[in-house]
Amino acid sequence: PRRSGRSGVASCGAGIGLVFALLSNDASNAFVPGIIINAVYGVVIPLTVAVRWPITGLFLGAIQGDLSGWRSRRLLLRANAWASLVFAAPSWIRVAVMAPLLWSGAEVAVLGVVKIAIGLPLTGMSLLGCYLLLRPAYAIEAAQSAPDDAQPATDDAQG
Repeated sequence: PRRSGRSGVASCGAGIGLVFALLSNDASNAFVPGIIINAVYGVVIPLTVAVRWPITGLFLGAIQGDLSGWRSRRLLLRANAWASLVFAAPSWIRVAVMAPLLWSGAEVAVLGVVKIAIGLPLTGMSLLGCYLLLRPAYAIEAAQSAPDDAQPATDDAQG
């Protein structure tokens, strides 16, 4: 049977968490790698905005086969900057919620429930926010760069 590649990534993440927990003799430390990863995302994604290469623009540019063309269009650059920050927001929230819980000695079950509650739902809302920001910007750009069909054709034969 064919398996999804995502299960391998999840297993790897769980394995890293297991190592943290085993080395510290504290099961709650299994959540430390996730907090670290989210902290890194929360810093790196805004840095892509600061250097004017927003991560969402790179992603969409790669999909469209034009890695950097969107950067010369101000509307797309701005929309991708905001979308990248929206995309980073779940990472900020996860660190802001999980780190204090971990440091306060919360039970492993509580950490697990909170991690699930602020995992996929936040990511889904973030992706929806990115879509709502980017869709109109790309539609406006497409309309502006489309050939102007509104001009009537001239008929040279009628002179």
